Formats: sequence, C-alpha cells, structure tokens
Amino acid sequence: MARLLQAASDLPIGAHCVSFHASQQEACDQAVSFISGCPNDQAASYWVAERTLLPMYESELKARLPQRPDVVHVLGHSQVHKVGDVLRPVPEVLAFIGQHPEGVTAGGETLTWFWTPETIHEHLEYERWFETQPRQRSRFICPYNLRKVPPGDVLEVLRELSEHHSHVVLSQSRDRPVRLMQLFLFANADSIPEALRPDLRWAVDAGYVQVESPSPLLFLSASGRQLLDDWTTLS
Repeated sequence: MARLLQAASDLPIGAHCVSFHASQQEACDQAVSFISGCPNDQAASYWVAERTLLPMYESELKARLPQRPDVVHVLGHSQVHKVGDVLRPVPEVLAFIGQHPEGVTAGGETLTWFWTPETIHEHLEYERWFETQPRQRSRFICPYNLRKVPPGDVLEVLRELSEHHSHVVLSQSRDRPVRLMQLFLFANADSIPEALRPDLRWAVDAGYVQVESPSPLLFLSASGRQLLDDWTTLS
C-alpha cells in the first residue's frame, strides 16, 4: 500500500507517486508542489493535455518557482500508447528520461484525460509494470482526476493504484464524493490512516460505505454508488 504524503513536494528520490485531484486548479497546484520538490541540479518536465492549460501552470510557476521556467509542456495525447498488446510510455517521455540518466523529476496528467472505461484495465497494467522499473535517482508522479474514475470501477481502480505506487497524495477537496472515493485507496477499515478516520465514520453513518463483518473490508453501498454517479455525470 502506498505511503501517504501531505504534499507532492515531499516526494523523495526513487519514488513513484499517484496523486488525486478534483479540479484543474488542484491539479495545477499539485504539479507546482511536485516540481518544487525537485533537487536543484535535476532536470524536470511535466506534461499537460491541452495548450489552453499552459497559462495557468506558467503563471503559478512564475509566482512560486521563477527559477523553474519552461518545465511544463503540452502532450496532445496520452503519455502512454500501445506497444504490442500493452501500454507503455510514448517516445516524448522516453526521450526526456533517456537524456538524463542521472535522474529526472517527471509527471504527466494525461492518463485520465484519454483513458476510457474500456481501457482502464490496460492503464492499470501499465502502472503495475511501471512500479517494477528501476527509479534510482528519479521522482515520478501520476495525477488522476477523480471525476474520471467510473463509479463502477472505484474499488478496483483506487485499490490497484494504491498497491502499485510507492506514495500517494490525496485531493484536499471536501466534496462528499471525494471523501468517499479516497477511502477505497486503503485495503480495509483497519488500514485507514488516522487523518481519514472522520471520513470513514461519516461514510458509514451516511450509509455510503458498508463494512463486511467479521472482516474489515469496505464496500460501496447503492447510495454511495448513486452519489458518485451523480457527481461524475456533472464533470
């Protein structure tokens, strides 16, 4: 299970982090935080999915990290593509990593921009593969938009992502669907960190989550599923 971080800036060398956001502004804030934790002598690159996003990111970087210009780049497609029957990093990503064998700080938020319900399992296989690759002196982050996780796949997707990353950064949104979804990053009720215990009690009391007795496994109830359905429909 991934280790919980308070901020993406805290991500250590050798880490493969999954982060969650509920808005584009939060995605931007997490990206700038992640870049701010980059060692001074390390190359950094962060990919966004649309050119229209660049002004937001460049403005935040200029205000908070003026020493890191030209770090954000546009990748108008997913950061992974089919290689045979599996998904692997695209040439742009591989080229950047290959240019810096001493290690990089790198991430891209295109995964949930371009995946579909039909390709989610392929993306999870990619994350399982990436987690086995040597990271040595690098830091990597995989941002996921919680609004793009289909409600029917919440349990599998979030538990798999937690299992196949070394670290996790949570969304700070207090929207009820966000509070509910992020509980499923953890294997069972006993493994919920102290910071999320109030959310677990709230979700159980509200009837959104069921705990299967005598085991501590968490399950999404019908009303919990409806809450997520309504929320993702609005995205």
